[in-house]
Amino acid sequence: MEGFDGFFTYLDTFKISQLIESATESVIYAAPGVRPEVAGALIQASEDLSEGMVTVCLDVCEQSIRMGFGDFEAVSNLDDFVVINNIPNLRFALIIVDGKGYSFSPTALYLESEQSTSLGFNAIKLTVQQVQEATTRLSPAAKAIALTTCVSEEEREKITATIPEIPNNPLGEQEIKTIESSIKNNPLVKFDVTRQVRVYSSYLQYVELSMTGAAIQRQKISMPKSLQALGTANTELEGRFKTSFDLLAKDNALSSKKIEKDLKDIRDKFTSSLGKDRGRVLLVRNKELFLKKIDELNKKLTAHGKAVQDNLQQSIEDSKSAIVDIYVPILKANDLEDIERELGPDPSDEAIRLWIEDQLNDVFPSADELIKKMELRYDFKDLTYETLNKKEFIDNVKKAFKYENWDKAYKESITASGIETGR
Repeated sequence: MEGFDGFFTYLDTFKISQLIESATESVIYAAPGVRPEVAGALIQASEDLSEGMVTVCLDVCEQSIRMGFGDFEAVSNLDDFVVINNIPNLRFALIIVDGKGYSFSPTALYLESEQSTSLGFNAIKLTVQQVQEATTRLSPAAKAIALTTCVSEEEREKITATIPEIPNNPLGEQEIKTIESSIKNNPLVKFDVTRQVRVYSSYLQYVELSMTGAAIQRQKISMPKSLQALGTANTELEGRFKTSFDLLAKDNALSSKKIEKDLKDIRDKFTSSLGKDRGRVLLVRNKELFLKKIDELNKKLTAHGKAVQDNLQQSIEDSKSAIVDIYVPILKANDLEDIERELGPDPSDEAIRLWIEDQLNDVFPSADELIKKMELRYDFKDLTYETLNKKEFIDNVKKAFKYENWDKAYKESITASGIETGR
């Protein structure tokens, strides 16, 4: 184990493989998972060393594999040569070769590459006593190795009296098949890709912002055909008449234009478009303030909804009444043949009013029909690798948020991509 003499050191896949390849007597490996290079070294050691002198403890489950603690194919291959003791939720790591060992923190490739931590320390060298304790207590198979390699009767007695703390739980074929099926149905992500996405996701997030049910002023009413042929000289109403009629006047107090303007201000202030069909993004550091402004706007929307609920029917009645007032003299000045058939000759103004109201009642909705649930919606969506790979995505981001340090983010993403073997 030349070159591994420091008390504090760094162990990555390459160095662990080297340690195993140097074994002449025994190997004990315990970790959440195993990578192909390490699995290959363990397989070779199992063939080169005496029977039972290589023992492996792993957490063989879908979660540990998806976290990047190990490789599923490596586990499957290793299982053909070495009995794997399956320890659920195992998160420490231990490597002991020929009675010398290290305790180390395994790297979850989902979070970081081995290369990104290679300048630091993740392992400590165990003392002789610690190696013996760890070997004896790890598992019955590890204890058997300790008994085989002990050098004194005193050690043998001590080891014999010590009870392993982790029982044997040989990995079963069905467990392998279950994980294999799950991964086939839901393939593993590429860890370097995931890490790059996570870097930019700490800066940016997509957001969709919309408001529904508030724009009562946009409601249009199809004018009755019986009235469409007649003109009007009223300038204010004339602007609302075509084949359809604006339900409310433009300056009606129930209009949602003020709230819509507030919504647009929030959208423009906090989010930026990345181009046509590419959505809008928000700086994550502004998210808390953004949500505060949305909460304030929600309160305004609630108050607006209450005003609409209380006053819309009266506004509808006022609009109908205004139309009736205009059309009574127009109808009287026109051929009343159609009305005469229904109302008789020379109908009164009140009768004409009632006739016009009947025409309008057929096309005007009630307030209850118009009032829908007013809602302000915002949906956050995370970036994806496909997003990062879109043409000009980063350039558009830089233009949208030109005061952010995107060079720093780029360097972080390059570091995150890493070389997963740590070579």
